[in-house]
Amino acid sequence: MPFPLRPQETAFYPQPFVETEVNLLVITNQRVVQFGDEGKQEMEAREVGFVGRVSERPLLVAGIVAAFVGLLVLLTGVFEFATAKGPLQAPAGVQLPAVPAIPGVGAPPPAAVNDDPAAQATDDPASPPAEAPKLPTLSDGMWQRVGGALAAVVGLALMAAGALLAGRQRHIVLVRGGSKVMKLKAASKMEQAQILSTLQAVQTAGKAQAAPPAPAAKPKLVVDDKGDPVKALQELAAARQAGKVPEEEFLAKREILLERVRSRK
Repeated sequence: MPFPLRPQETAFYPQPFVETEVNLLVITNQRVVQFGDEGKQEMEAREVGFVGRVSERPLLVAGIVAAFVGLLVLLTGVFEFATAKGPLQAPAGVQLPAVPAIPGVGAPPPAAVNDDPAAQATDDPASPPAEAPKLPTLSDGMWQRVGGALAAVVGLALMAAGALLAGRQRHIVLVRGGSKVMKLKAASKMEQAQILSTLQAVQTAGKAQAAPPAPAAKPKLVVDDKGDPVKALQELAAARQAGKVPEEEFLAKREILLERVRSRK
């Protein structure tokens, strides 16, 4: 939402700052304001007493669990693939092409081919009728290998997701003022360092504004007793009775003259 500045208020973060734009975090020379899930949080600059930063991994446990489950699934898939029964061969019903024989190398001569279907039928009257070709099927071992390979792929995906979850970081800058604590979220470590340095500068400026001005040093009082502090005391008392000397000045001069009288004795 738009963030209007107070009179004589200067925005330090973000830079450049535009009042009509949406700013979730604003740091000025007078206050720190953040808009988040908890609503608007605000702290005056003179109240800032502590500034620190924290980097945490909120999804570390979930990432470790996902990686562990993925490892188990991967090992299970590898085991199923390695212990599948039956050799790696073509499924039942699928005929591989025959290797042609080399003529003259111990191979019997090919049988004569009879192209007459009627003659073939009369040669073997008891031959059963030709059956339709069967569709190729996968053996149990082949199904086990396919399942093991899929399990291995799923295990690798879970391990990769777990590594991403475990490596995700959340950067926070803590600001404490009395009993009030604000957690400022940063998108990256660089932004966290920028917010921290800005808050430290604001904290220093706020302490300088909150400190009361030092009282002006009073000028040193000079009393001229003209060599006779006793007579000067009498004249000072007379001036007081006449209203020529304020009470505060009278007390200060009298103390100085009395000290001189004591030092002579």
